[in-house]
Amino acid sequence: MLKYFDKGYNEDLLILSGWGFDPYIFDFERLPFNLIVPQKPLLSKDIFAILSSLKKECFVLGWSYGAHIAYDILCANERLLKGLILVGFSLDFHEESVKETIKKLKRDKTRTLKEFYLFCFKGQEEDYKIFKRAHEKRCLRFWNNYELISALTYLIKHKVDISKLERFPSVLIINGKKDIFLKNSPLKYKILKTVELDSGHLPFLKDKFYEEIYLFKKRY
Repeated sequence: MLKYFDKGYNEDLLILSGWGFDPYIFDFERLPFNLIVPQKPLLSKDIFAILSSLKKECFVLGWSYGAHIAYDILCANERLLKGLILVGFSLDFHEESVKETIKKLKRDKTRTLKEFYLFCFKGQEEDYKIFKRAHEKRCLRFWNNYELISALTYLIKHKVDISKLERFPSVLIINGKKDIFLKNSPLKYKILKTVELDSGHLPFLKDKFYEEIYLFKKRY
């Protein structure tokens, strides 16, 4: 389930991708860690199996749906986490919209995901053509319908206690200023370290993202 990329660093980073995407959309070369990369979508039922396979304390990076799984890993065993990076972390999921997406998936998975990808790139349309050329086909193959529907069902039921994040000493949140999923979110981060980048829902496609990751790692 996990693939390990040894880049010669002392610290490891577990990457948890967003719904419908795979971890390879991140620029692995620019992440200053050895990398732990799931080779299939990680669902909530897989968390304890993942934890038992980790050989040492590590950093965890979760984007969008993956940020919720990362939060659950923190709750399950925070002693295994050296640092937590949450990207595009939204708590604003509309149950009816999610249920409609599930219906669309059952009719046509490929079309539903392609429409979702286009929606995700609102606010950073300049990056969409690169994604479509370099990543879309691979991301479409990464998830099956069972995994997609299970993840959506999880999101509309999932609860997050922000105080849990506030108590954990090494948290970084990176959001895009134009993130369509955060536009109406009531969540405000008053204590946590939050960085806003000039992007939409995919800030890791910007150079500044990797600079912030480097600075965060240096602090811990």
